[in-house]
Amino acid sequence: IDVRLHGSCVLWDSPKLGELLLHVAPHRKLCEGAPLLLTGAGENWKLEFEQRAQPSCVIAVTSAGRFDGNSCSFKIDSTVVEYKPHRGFNFLVLEADGKIVETRHFDLWDDEEAPDDMKTYVKGLARGTLVLVAGKDEGTQRLTTALKTTMADAFGTQELASLGYRESYAAILIKD
Repeated sequence: IDVRLHGSCVLWDSPKLGELLLHVAPHRKLCEGAPLLLTGAGENWKLEFEQRAQPSCVIAVTSAGRFDGNSCSFKIDSTVVEYKPHRGFNFLVLEADGKIVETRHFDLWDDEEAPDDMKTYVKGLARGTLVLVAGKDEGTQRLTTALKTTMADAFGTQELASLGYRESYAAILIKD
């Protein structure tokens, strides 16, 4: 039997009994898809929320444009991420527990393909993806209106619209 929270109800999927919906008291703060524990036999069944520690971490993103230090870094739980920053925009994609899934960078100073590559990359990220972004040196040379719009649509961020030449940019974003 698979039992999961579905909206405001508990979804109980049993091959023998079919699908049953049981109401959950509204004061219980449970997550969509949260596992529930069903125990018992016959007519004496007990349904409980399976308590699990929620993943958490402390994240810090720093950026210094060309004239402010020319660097960027990422910290997860006070540990500096081993990552060689590049000119332009540096991306780290994380799981909810802080584990690094992927790193990418887009050199908007020297690489003519970078704006289109960055747009494609951002559009391809799954909804709910946690993304850290830090600028290093210069990121506006090829920061097109289309790329700014893609970032705004994907993350709701408007700051790139006013980013100046060789200025800093740091963000912790979740894909909409």
